[in-house]
Amino acid sequence: MLLDYAGYMACSLFKFKPFPEHIKKILVIELLRVGDLLAITPSLKALKKKFPQAQIDIVVQPSMKNVLAEDKNVNRIIAYKGNVSRLVRELKEEGYDLGVLFHPGSLRMSLALLLGKVKYRIGGTPDVGILYGRGFFLHKKVKPSFRWQHKVDDNLLVVAGIGAQTNDRRMHISVNKKATVHVKQMLRKNNVGKYEKVVIVHPGSEYETQRWYPERFAEVADELMGKYKKKVVFTGVESQAKQVTDIINKMKKKPLNFVGKTNMQEYVALVDRAEMVVSVDTSIIHIASALNKRIVSLFGPTLPERWGPTSRKGAAIQNKQVCTGCRRYRCLIKTHECMKSITSDQVKKAISSNV
Repeated sequence: MLLDYAGYMACSLFKFKPFPEHIKKILVIELLRVGDLLAITPSLKALKKKFPQAQIDIVVQPSMKNVLAEDKNVNRIIAYKGNVSRLVRELKEEGYDLGVLFHPGSLRMSLALLLGKVKYRIGGTPDVGILYGRGFFLHKKVKPSFRWQHKVDDNLLVVAGIGAQTNDRRMHISVNKKATVHVKQMLRKNNVGKYEKVVIVHPGSEYETQRWYPERFAEVADELMGKYKKKVVFTGVESQAKQVTDIINKMKKKPLNFVGKTNMQEYVALVDRAEMVVSVDTSIIHIASALNKRIVSLFGPTLPERWGPTSRKGAAIQNKQVCTGCRRYRCLIKTHECMKSITSDQVKKAISSNV
């Protein structure tokens, strides 16, 4: 990390440019997923506080357009479909004064900011490596840090370098009114009363190392429905349907299965309706954090210090006495002990502290 930063400091031709006096148009780039987008929302607030009259546009993946669609700090969302030349042309036409490059701060994107004639360019995350996220064409890049901290704080460091600061590090997401009505109708059709308490259980993960065990999820969900009289709703994308079905088949009680039944805005509205979320490390943790929900999250190969819940009633379970934090998608030692070590009793205890 230090070598990467030292190379930038030694070789950059752009580091001496003074910061512009007038900032009227700001471009933000974040090309990862839901959690990553929500983790920049405090930084967007900081930018708006520093430059209240500025237009703030954001470049995202096409599938992520709805995540910040109603964010009051964002004026326009640009879907990046992989065509750098087209993006460069658009940047030239808009004439941005400031470009903010969040994770992943790639060489390609920093070059796009340069070719797009963005006047001043900042970015880089404190944990970039020698060959990853170099962002060579930036005017200001964040110095590496050797302390693990939440991604929200990483992002705040990026904008703090230009004086954009905020004491409010809470993530934010807006709830669509139409989606809220739709979710109410879905729950009513499934015999969930207006005042009944809903708990979302989200077991699915794209990566096998982050998955917990079906029989343990079944035990936890049964207790939520039996002991605590909650309405349990399983969520996930369609590709996770089998994971959820395996759990439901092991349960004694009958939960609701909403896997693949909501779009992004409806999914957010469903989380907003819920009292609590129980989940492995995935995007729902960050949605629930942004809505200040009770959260019980399970961490194995990933780091709660980086991606744990930020809501006031958020709990992250991880057993540090075993092999954890490798951040790999496959278990190299073939034991999966990081997730295997998390017991049903641990999760039930965390739930009892949050209900």
